[in-house]
Amino acid sequence: KMFDPNPTFESERVAQVYLAIKQYDKAISILKKLVAATPTDVNLRAKLAQAYNSAGMNSLAVDTLRAVEKDHPEYKDQIEAAIKQMQAPK
Repeated sequence: KMFDPNPTFESERVAQVYLAIKQYDKAISILKKLVAATPTDVNLRAKLAQAYNSAGMNSLAVDTLRAVEKDHPEYKDQIEAAIKQMQAPK
């Protein structure tokens, strides 16, 4: 095979497109599946939190980030900053 597409990468790109066109439910659905398949991928979990936040689901966004923080305390400062930004009045 000359070209072997990475389904995770392709799905992540599709999710990004859905986020860009404000189809948050579709983006969240894809990202949840990707996170379930690769729960150790901090980047995907952060994107899921971002999608929740964009969709107005702030408590799910914060819960998602807190779970990342629990698994990866080394990201505590970045996570706290992201949560503070999410909770700031828009």
